[in-house]
Amino acid sequence: MKILVVAWSNPTSGEIHLFHVNQWQQMGHQVEIFPFDSEVTDEPGFRFLNSVEGCELEVGERRIAKACKKHRPDILLLFYHFISVSRMERLRRQCGCKVGFYLDNNHLLWRDTAQLMSAADFVAVHDRYVVPLVKGDRAGRNSNVYYVRGAAEPSEHRPMDLNEWDKLRYGCEIAVVGTAGPDRLQALSLLAEHKLKIWGTPEDWFACPVLSPCVSSEPVYGLKKIKVYNAASIIVNVEESARQIDTINPRICEVLACGGFVLANQTADLENAGFRDGESIAWFKSYEEMACKAAYYLANPDARRRVAQKGRELVLNTLTYEKISREWMHWMESVCDPSMNTH
Repeated sequence: MKILVVAWSNPTSGEIHLFHVNQWQQMGHQVEIFPFDSEVTDEPGFRFLNSVEGCELEVGERRIAKACKKHRPDILLLFYHFISVSRMERLRRQCGCKVGFYLDNNHLLWRDTAQLMSAADFVAVHDRYVVPLVKGDRAGRNSNVYYVRGAAEPSEHRPMDLNEWDKLRYGCEIAVVGTAGPDRLQALSLLAEHKLKIWGTPEDWFACPVLSPCVSSEPVYGLKKIKVYNAASIIVNVEESARQIDTINPRICEVLACGGFVLANQTADLENAGFRDGESIAWFKSYEEMACKAAYYLANPDARRRVAQKGRELVLNTLTYEKISREWMHWMESVCDPSMNTH
């Protein structure tokens, strides 16, 4: 199949779509990426144009339409709400393609995004909790909804030897990668007594004076992120309930594939995927439990290494992009051509 993926290309916005695209190309599909920021929002002069209300959407829609006309995709896959419903319907008529939408944060499930999701041919979500909220035949819902689990790319997410400078620069007892939010501000304050490093935008963390000294403004993505995963004794993953509730955060898989140790919120899907507390991961159901387990595993490196090793084995066997991306593609093929629904 021919697929046009529309996504943000800035590496700090996420690399998930790139890993999926790589696997689909290896399967023999013709996949093109339309990087919305470099094609639209980063273009010189766009700030002036964007001062006109609705300009970003209009300019973006026209350039996506031009890309569709050029590549004639079977599937237009949007990794964000880049176009309006009317434009999507027009592209579907003109190009004869199916339109899919990937929802990566639950808080986006409202207004125009909800309308786009219901009008699309299919929807992919990163949180199992969302599936019953959006799946169905009634108005405002979509009958084709697929849950995409988080995954790791072993060729990139891997154990690595760090030099002394990298150990000094990225090493710590507890590391957190991400933006601030109410849940994270509350939880991580309980870990400030340890050697804690937070990799994110400092302004996001100013609301908590206890945590702001722990924040590094250095962007971490690609190889830098892998070094953080390898250098920290514990990677803590606190989910923001406004964004995701029952999911396998890709960061969990990435850290474990690197041989790192993960302390994360307990979710039903972690259990469904085969993770077990104290065996292949450490999870918590309260922030007090999180603080207690962080202290325990920092004091018990052998237990930490044992759990990390089991977690890595589980991820490499069941949660790689080679597996997850291909399962998703088989499902999309069945949506586009029901006769292919043999998977």
